Amino acid sequence: MIHQGPDPILLACAAAVAAGCISAEEAFTGDRVQNLCAESLSACGQAAGCALDNAHYAEGRFPGAFRVLVHSETPGARLLVRLFLFEMKYPGTELLVQEYEPGCADFDREHLKDIDIFELAGDEGTLEFELSLSAKGDHLLDLFSDMSAEFLVTTEVEENF
Repeated sequence: MIHQGPDPILLACAAAVAAGCISAEEAFTGDRVQNLCAESLSACGQAAGCALDNAHYAEGRFPGAFRVLVHSETPGARLLVRLFLFEMKYPGTELLVQEYEPGCADFDREHLKDIDIFELAGDEGTLEFELSLSAKGDHLLDLFSDMSAEFLVTTEVEENF
């Protein structure tokens, strides 16, 4: 499920950016530490660059695919995926955010097609997606788009909501 509309946290961060205290990137990542995603972790026949958790973020570039692993300790968890777009050159018309369950037989996804992704991201350049994690374990998160932009990505696994 994609979330649109003002997010109270993002509004507070936007106010801090407007005051000149911090950059938009710093507001988006908060106190998370960057994971350079220079690994090659195998999952579902694909290579993920790293494992992300609630304390880290990663940087990537579209067009193309970007893959990371996320871990859930319990079945029925919720995965929040947030993207902050910058260096936006071409909006593209497609964005796929897909999570594969451990074992790779099942998945949950948000697939935006035939839409201006930059317009959807708004002036803040942010998008948020919510996916269901049915099983516990390592999940492959696959991001794909035809837009031309750089991005920061955060993931948050909510075990008990």
